Amino acid sequence: MDLGSTFVVPAPSSVVFAALLDPEVMRACITGCEELEQLSATSYRGRMRSEIAHVRFDAAFSANIADLEVPTRLHALLQGEDKRIASSIRIDASLQLSEAASATTLSYKLELALWGRIGRLGEAIVRRRSAEVQEQFEAAFISSCAARLDSESSGMADSELLALAGSVEQMGEALAPSATSPVPAEGFLAVATPEPVRSGPAPTGSGALPATATKPATSWWRRLVARLFRARRSS
Repeated sequence: MDLGSTFVVPAPSSVVFAALLDPEVMRACITGCEELEQLSATSYRGRMRSEIAHVRFDAAFSANIADLEVPTRLHALLQGEDKRIASSIRIDASLQLSEAASATTLSYKLELALWGRIGRLGEAIVRRRSAEVQEQFEAAFISSCAARLDSESSGMADSELLALAGSVEQMGEALAPSATSPVPAEGFLAVATPEPVRSGPAPTGSGALPATATKPATSWWRRLVARLFRARRSS
């Protein structure tokens, strides 16, 4: 039985192709896939549990990539068996990816073969259930790729921000006056962190600052970096 579909993923082909090879992504996106483990660069194993017309199918399976061309083409073969109901499954899958305007069109064709009790259910029943699984997979896969793309973008922005933080801090340390600097304490630092203008007589009493006291040489650049991070997180 032949199955297939074409849908658009709003992500570059590199992100989509990487998601197709990620066992965690595929396990979460394929309905009924309870386990999926990568054994090598081209081989996987897992367990599939599903129900078709009140027949429960619980099979360990292997999946092997027979051919691939990153990031445009992938051909894989999946085989599984449920000895409890004397049934087996084989899926020959071919996938094609094409990218345009930061979106990827993903087309796939599946040659599905079923034997045993589950194979006797009839093509109409199996095709109807397969269509449901395909629809669920496509929605989950698009969502997963969007989340992966957003995570990568956020990570890139954060690393750029950290680099900026280091540069700003180095600049601040280079510009801040040292203990032997001829610049008076009320000069450079007062410009960076100005005191509020006071009207009336200077405060007196135990709570008043001494006339010669100035604000400590706090890292104004650290406050700037903190503001940048807060702005990044709130956007």
